[in-house]
Amino acid sequence: MKHYKILCFLFVLLLMFVFGLKMDIIANAQEYGQEIWQVDLLDTIRSMAVIPDLSGDGFPDLIVGADSGIYCIETREGVSWWSAKVPSGATVSDTVWSAAAIGDVDADGQPDVAVGTSGNEVRCFSGGAATGAGVEIWSRPPNLGGDVWSLSAFPDMDNDTFPEVLAGTAANAVHLLNGEDGAVVWTHSVGGDVRVVSPIPDVSGDGKPDVLAGADDGAVYCINGATGLLLWQYDGLASVWSLETFYDLDGDGRPEVLVGTGDNRVVCLSGAPSLSGPDRIIWSFYTGSDVRGLVAMPDMTGDGRPDAAAGSADNQLYLLDGRDGKAVWNRNLKGEVFSLAPVRDFTRDGRPEIAAGTAFSAVFCQSGEDGTDLWYYPFADVGEIKHIASIPDMGADGVEEIAAASANGTLRLLSGSAGLGRAHFEGDADCNHDVDLADVVTVLKIMAGLPAGPSPIPEGCVPGDSDGDGRAELSDAVLSMTIAAGIQ
Repeated sequence: MKHYKILCFLFVLLLMFVFGLKMDIIANAQEYGQEIWQVDLLDTIRSMAVIPDLSGDGFPDLIVGADSGIYCIETREGVSWWSAKVPSGATVSDTVWSAAAIGDVDADGQPDVAVGTSGNEVRCFSGGAATGAGVEIWSRPPNLGGDVWSLSAFPDMDNDTFPEVLAGTAANAVHLLNGEDGAVVWTHSVGGDVRVVSPIPDVSGDGKPDVLAGADDGAVYCINGATGLLLWQYDGLASVWSLETFYDLDGDGRPEVLVGTGDNRVVCLSGAPSLSGPDRIIWSFYTGSDVRGLVAMPDMTGDGRPDAAAGSADNQLYLLDGRDGKAVWNRNLKGEVFSLAPVRDFTRDGRPEIAAGTAFSAVFCQSGEDGTDLWYYPFADVGEIKHIASIPDMGADGVEEIAAASANGTLRLLSGSAGLGRAHFEGDADCNHDVDLADVVTVLKIMAGLPAGPSPIPEGCVPGDSDGDGRAELSDAVLSMTIAAGIQ
């Protein structure tokens, strides 16, 4: 048997030498993505949020804000679960600029929805059928003084067991609203329209979460979540389009803040209240235009620290090193990059992929390792893709799906792997993206009881298994050989 294995190995070596060919498993890059379903709302989409399962099918649902109201869409089949005018029962709806899943505030056991409107209000709707799907729960206060551009859920601050709601408005203010009835808990005035609000883990030291806000006056505000008082402010960034809480880089026990700006930068700011002015900047990276898409990523460079992805109006998607902000790679996506979502690694390199929604009316998926084009999906109807989100896998390939909303009213759910996963991995016994001699060697080593394959082993990788049956056999070596030689 030993001699038989050796003869097989030599035979394979000879064939590989003769053919000398190599096949990249991403050779079919830039092929079309795979649509799961499509819904045309016949309405201009302004906002989108993922909400835990309301329809009872085991998958989260989507809340979509539009010019004519709000829609709750089942992600399993794309069915409209419920819809409502804003305010409820109105003949003509206010525009819903912002939407957020805020948790259960009516005690019916199902999450609820807050929306921010052109009527200068925040309104709360019941998410599930127990209270009545899409039934308005509260609207407070009657007028916040300006369009409500941004919303976010916020943890319970008054110990009534109900989450609260953050709102950022065109009246240059950030409000914390009581989740149970919408009453104003506190208001903090800033210097411009508030485009983004979000919670940040405690930076004040009181044991409670705090608040981040980015405004058109070019400032980032960090606000005490309990009192509404300013903890720190950083100016001089032009409009602030996006904010992300980031890993503690300086070791002070407080998270940092990633900022996407209107002066063509991604900036990493220290979260520490004690710093001021330029001392707050940890690093800064210049793009060619406004930065609207921003997402914190796990370690993509192998240094053990999280990294960041940024999408810019210069049509580029950037992967940035989280330590110093330097570009690891960038790719031209043919249109302004508005929105980003991570996708579980399906190229088996140990790094998640990145999906992006663009002004090119298309969704792109890029390799997290080097930005290689994996797939793209062009919308047939022209419209900027300003909102995308990851949805748990529905296709049994272990990869999240991508919900994408076009400004012209089309909503699609796309396969995160575009059906490329297993087909692209046939013959790749060592999980390194290539089918070559090394794969054959990996199979034969494992058959002989010798250590082989990558270390650490990426998720979904079975070293030596070229055909997907979970075992390393002679047939795997033959499969790797034939694919690499171009025979299959």
